[in-house]
Amino acid sequence: MASLEITTAVVPARRSPARKLLRPLAPVRQVLDRVVWFFDQSEVARSKGANRLRRGVALLFLAYGLELAASQLAKGAFPTLGQGVLLMLSVALFVGRGGEFVRDLLAVVLALFSYGLVSSFAEKLNFTVHYTPQIDTERFLFHGTLPTVWLQHHLGTARTGWLAVFSVLMYLSHFVVPAVFGFVLWMKRKRHVFQALMFGLITVTLLGEMTFVLAPTGPPWLASQHGLTPHVDHLLKQALGGMHLHQLAVREGNAGSYNIVAAMPSLHAGFPIVGLLVAIRYGLPRWVRAGLVLQFLGVVFAIVYMGDHYVVDTLVGVVYACVAAFLVNRGLRDDIRPAKAAPLGGAAPAPALAAATGPGAAGRGAR
Repeated sequence: MASLEITTAVVPARRSPARKLLRPLAPVRQVLDRVVWFFDQSEVARSKGANRLRRGVALLFLAYGLELAASQLAKGAFPTLGQGVLLMLSVALFVGRGGEFVRDLLAVVLALFSYGLVSSFAEKLNFTVHYTPQIDTERFLFHGTLPTVWLQHHLGTARTGWLAVFSVLMYLSHFVVPAVFGFVLWMKRKRHVFQALMFGLITVTLLGEMTFVLAPTGPPWLASQHGLTPHVDHLLKQALGGMHLHQLAVREGNAGSYNIVAAMPSLHAGFPIVGLLVAIRYGLPRWVRAGLVLQFLGVVFAIVYMGDHYVVDTLVGVVYACVAAFLVNRGLRDDIRPAKAAPLGGAAPAPALAAATGPGAAGRGAR
C-alpha cells in the first residue's frame, strides 16, 4: 500500500481567530486535559494491572458494539451512530487513549446536539416549503429535462439488484466515510488534520441547518407526490425495503422521523467535498484524493437517481462545503500551515486547539 503522507508543519502562531474564539474555553480544556492525563498517562494508568483491565474492558466494548450492530442489521436497520462511536472507543481504549478520545469527541457531540435542536426548531416555524425554484433551475440547466426523471426512465426503478445496492451503499457512505477517515487520522495522531476535517463537517452542517430553517426545500420524490414533476419513484425507500432493511425503509420519507424538507444544500454532497478539500490542503497522497473524488461522484449519482436530491442541491452543497473549508482554514491559518510532506505515522505536531488554550495545553497536546 502506498505510504500515506500529509503536508503539514507547525509554525509559531499569532493570536489567530480560532485562538481568540477558544480562549474562554481554556479552563474547560485544562480540566479535560487533566482527565486525559489521569486516565491515559498517569503512573496508575500506565501500570500493568491498569493496562490489562483497560484492554479487557475494550474487548468487552468491542464485542458488545459488534453484537448491537449485528442485531440492528438483523432487525432491518443500519447500525446507529452511538454503536459506531462505541466501536471506535473500544479501539481507543485498547491502545490506551480512551480519555483522549472522549475529550476530542466533545465538539462533535455538541454539534450533533445543536443539529437536533435546530431540526426540532425548524418543525415549529412552519415556513413555506420551496419546490419550484429547484425544478425551474434544473430544467434551465438541462434543457427542459429533470435528471432524476431521465435516470429513472433509462436505468429503471428496480428495488433490488446491483444498481439498487450500489446506490444505497453510496448514500450511506456519506455518513461512514467521514467517520472512518477522521478516526484513522485521529489514531495516527494527526490531530491538526483531524481537527480541520471535524470543524469543516461541523461548519457545513450548521450552515446547512440554518438554510433548512430559513428556506425549507422539497426533494424530487416529494415534488412528484404533489404533482409538480413527472412521476419520480422514491427509490431509496423502495431499495431499503428490497434489501430487507425494513426499519430504515419505514423511517425514510417519514416526516415524524426527520426533516424531509431539507434538500438544499445537499449535505450528502457537501461532506465528501469537505474531506477532499482537507486531503488536498494537507497533501494526502493521490490515491486518497482519488478515492474521495470517486465517493463524491458515487454519492451524487445515488442521491439524484434515487430522487432524494436535484443536481442543483448537490451544486449548492459543494458551495457550502467550500465556504465551510474557507472559514475553518481562516480560523486555523496561524496555528497550522502546510509546508512539507511528513509520513502519517510520524511525530505529531501540537494541535491547534491545544495551542489555542495556552502554552501549557499546547505542551500537553503534542504527543
